[in-house]
Amino acid sequence: MTNVLIRLCLPIEHKDAGNRLAAIIDPGTRGGETFGGVLCSATGEAPATHVMCSTWMVPEYADVLRSRDPAQYMTALTALAEERDRDLPLLADCEDFCDNVLIDDEITVQRIPVDLE
Repeated sequence: MTNVLIRLCLPIEHKDAGNRLAAIIDPGTRGGETFGGVLCSATGEAPATHVMCSTWMVPEYADVLRSRDPAQYMTALTALAEERDRDLPLLADCEDFCDNVLIDDEITVQRIPVDLE
């Protein structure tokens, strides 16, 4: 099965919830740092209003992500967390993420160049 590349963007005040969920999804150990490395704003200038990432994902998880259904997130992420011996997801984080994530073509903010951060 071929993985798909997906871009995700969150308002900066929701990055902690995004990082807690990313810590479950990422097969490595740095998932909790997923959101925060790429800062964005409407103009591409500081101050940052959003954080963005891109990641490769198996298609079935991309479909769950695009559903924006907190119940589907909870089911999928609970199973994945148990499989990987990671902290279980919080419903509040799933709801927060679903309510605030921008996916692929929905993203209209611009990346802030590193020298302007």
